[in-house]
Amino acid sequence: MNILNALNWRYAVKQFSNETIAQTEVDELLEAIRLTPSAFGLQPFKTLVITNKAIQQSLVDKAYGQDKVLHCSHLLVLASFNGEPNTLVNQYFEQVCQTQLISRESISGYENHIKDYFSGLEHHEFVHWSKQQTHIALGNLLTVCALKSIDACPMTGFDHQAFDDILGLADLSLTSTVIIPIGKRSEQDENAHKAKVRYAKQDVVLEYA
Repeated sequence: MNILNALNWRYAVKQFSNETIAQTEVDELLEAIRLTPSAFGLQPFKTLVITNKAIQQSLVDKAYGQDKVLHCSHLLVLASFNGEPNTLVNQYFEQVCQTQLISRESISGYENHIKDYFSGLEHHEFVHWSKQQTHIALGNLLTVCALKSIDACPMTGFDHQAFDDILGLADLSLTSTVIIPIGKRSEQDENAHKAKVRYAKQDVVLEYA
């Protein structure tokens, strides 16, 4: 399936079948998230993979009764970093030095530039920035799901604080940003047979030639 056919094929699934996605397929999705670009390369997000049905059941009410949270093959949660910015930056530059075999001093100018940028933000602005990067990962995930004929339904309509509490995210300096049930669509899902509704190209593209 080419990419445009895949994007036309996908939709926000409302009802999943009982088919389980193979672990090798899930691993490819997780790798696509890992390879997602992010501002400064900081990757301020984690992916939670939930297959424990007791946990999923406890989350249904916190997702306002949307039971696809329970009946999907895997429930993915993209969680954004909401701790201290310098913690994130220090961790990243340690990784840079280990991966590229360079000294911390040789890139101190760039590191200080990033820290200076974040020092000018209020904490809620930093968290907003972090969530923006997380949504880039979401877009990457949904595209790869479509290319692999894996169904997904991105959801932001849930009780974020309750999810954070149940999943213990505060202790990890994370907050749930978007949840994505994945699996295979049910033949009984009426939405699978509806025409995709999108604006025409001329209605969404502004060209400055």
